[in-house]
Amino acid sequence: MNYTHQAADFIDFRQTPTLQKMLTRNGPVIAQGDFNGDQLADIVLGGTYRGSPTLVYYQQPNGNFVPKDTLPTASITVGDIAVLDINQDGFQDIFLVPGVSERPITAEKAYQPLLFLGTKNGFALDEGLPDLAICSESILLADFNSDGFTDLLLGGSYLPNAYPNHFRSVLLTVKEGKISELNAPWLPNHIAIKDMIAFDVDNDGDKDILLTGHWESLKLLRNNGTTYTLEETNLPKGWWNCLQAADLDGDGDLDVVLGNEGLNTVYKATPEQPVTLLAKDFNGDGRIDPIFGTFLANKEVAVHPLGTLTEQIAQFKKRFTQFKLYATTDLQQLFTPTERQDAQQWQVTELRSGIAINDGKGNFTFQPLPCRAASPHQDLLLHDFNADGILDLLLISNFYPNESIFGQSDASFGNLLLGKGNLAFELYPLIKSGLCLDGDMRKSLLIPQQKLLLVTQNQGEVLTFSF
Repeated sequence: MNYTHQAADFIDFRQTPTLQKMLTRNGPVIAQGDFNGDQLADIVLGGTYRGSPTLVYYQQPNGNFVPKDTLPTASITVGDIAVLDINQDGFQDIFLVPGVSERPITAEKAYQPLLFLGTKNGFALDEGLPDLAICSESILLADFNSDGFTDLLLGGSYLPNAYPNHFRSVLLTVKEGKISELNAPWLPNHIAIKDMIAFDVDNDGDKDILLTGHWESLKLLRNNGTTYTLEETNLPKGWWNCLQAADLDGDGDLDVVLGNEGLNTVYKATPEQPVTLLAKDFNGDGRIDPIFGTFLANKEVAVHPLGTLTEQIAQFKKRFTQFKLYATTDLQQLFTPTERQDAQQWQVTELRSGIAINDGKGNFTFQPLPCRAASPHQDLLLHDFNADGILDLLLISNFYPNESIFGQSDASFGNLLLGKGNLAFELYPLIKSGLCLDGDMRKSLLIPQQKLLLVTQNQGEVLTFSF
């Protein structure tokens, strides 16, 4: 298909030099619908502020995708897309939530979701959405309040230029063709959510919610019939990017595959030697200063070169007048006790991707994926690609816009792991699969009835594969 994503020329590190990776380069997102009722899969590709527009492609009988509609979304970077028939008129509608962009939270309409109502002549912008300010990378559709109507849960993501502070999550409901916000005190507003799924985790007949993100473990919102209760699982904290559920051990309940940052990085994380984030406005200049720490030779140190650190916190130029002094200072000594007071502290103890094995009651055991699956996984798919009756796992990986001292994560060509049953997977050679995902991959879309796989790239084309 004829599409090449173009990101804005904004560099996150110029605002926040100590970030470990750019937050504004998570697109493009992709979603599937049937917008003209011809029983063929059409797709939506989310746009970027000062970059690619939001485009709707219609599939032709020969399988090609042709762009037809351009949605006016220039004020936002699209963080996620939901396709549903809001007004029950038989035409599918497109709901877009803003993702992280360069625009400040005070910028007009920069973080206002958009709804485009489908018609026989294309799409029309709906002006009736409630005024919201949210940044999100994950929309979850379900009937969360059991009133018979579809609701939209928007998981809050990071605030621009204030990492790791984040937006609150928002629950929206749809009634009589109108969207309104629901009061949901059970929402976990202390979490920046990367991904979430809904299914009956504990086999009690109702849907629960599993969610996760960076610096988090796998969280369970257990459905108690009238409300949800947030529970910690015993999974380790990671930089989790994505998750999917399926019964992988054949015991009748659903297990969860989670994509993590991976081991192909300078960061190493264990319970004894975690990766750490300290965050606070340490020097009173009005911006949050995120400082990352890791262990080197059994010593916890800041990962940043001195020049990067002093760009973020100028006062350190006076504190560290020699490189040797900075090199011999550990993370605990970097700040005084007064400076550390009230600082946010986050930790990661696991960077491997893996499977959360469900015991049927919502208790999970973590099993790492094979060591070859060591790249940062941005998305994943569970599907029986070789038609042997066992689910396989496709991992969509890489991330280029890391902080320059770490270099881009570009070693993966995509991993296809063939399922062998009972939680076992075997890496299938690329030379046999024909898979070549060697770009800055982001999101995937499977069209199983036509055996098509679409994968988006940041600053690249949408790749299409048949299987």
